Amino acid sequence: MMKYIYQKEYKSLIEKAADRMKKENQYIHSFGVELEGGVSSVVVDEIEEWIKELGYWERFECGSDGSVNVAPPFHYRGYWYRDAEIRFWTETEKIELLLELIWRLWREGFKQNSTCGNHIHVKFYNNSFILSLIFNEKFVDMFQRKYEVFAKKRGEKYIERIHNSYCKFYDQVSFPAALYAYQHSRYYAVNYCSVDENDTLEIRILPYCDSAKEFIENLIWLNKTLNKIIDKFVRKERIMSLRIAFPKEEVIKPEEIDEEVIV
Repeated sequence: MMKYIYQKEYKSLIEKAADRMKKENQYIHSFGVELEGGVSSVVVDEIEEWIKELGYWERFECGSDGSVNVAPPFHYRGYWYRDAEIRFWTETEKIELLLELIWRLWREGFKQNSTCGNHIHVKFYNNSFILSLIFNEKFVDMFQRKYEVFAKKRGEKYIERIHNSYCKFYDQVSFPAALYAYQHSRYYAVNYCSVDENDTLEIRILPYCDSAKEFIENLIWLNKTLNKIIDKFVRKERIMSLRIAFPKEEVIKPEEIDEEVIV
């Protein structure tokens, strides 16, 4: 009976989260995750089989990360991967598939601790255009300020990520050095190196999670935050384009611009 209630609760959570993310999304085409943690080999095999049945087997991968170390629980099935890195991606319009994957993993014993992080890759509609708009200090500053507010509400492990060597904040010195120097690093809150490597923007700042619910809440926050920030840049670009096209005409204000999806 308790298992049925648990499943019903999370089914409702997934449906509500998926609906909310789709409604609040305007610019993000797809989400990809890198989940660091510990998991049994049997669970990985079962998840992979489920993904194959859905026809998305090429999007799922389980590798390893040497910086991750999660001790096994007292009971587990098969071999315990203490340094697993699970990767999967899906379009935002099918985000419930990713949310279901998250729920299944935690339900079957996937664990994270302080050696773990959750890295999120995002690809945009009109990807090159959006990336060109947000490849600057202002976007980073806006995102980092938003995260600081979020972290204070969520607790200490979120605040600690700001100074973590694998996902630290940029400052006024490190941002241009990280982007334009030959020896730039991917170990920042916002990883621009991923643009060249994967054609995605990688968000590395989110910490380990104690439950699927916590992870899903973080994903909802990230989706809403990125869309809000990007919308400001898109609106500004439209106004600048209008000023160039009609230099002697009155340029409409940002709040008067229709919010249409970029495709």
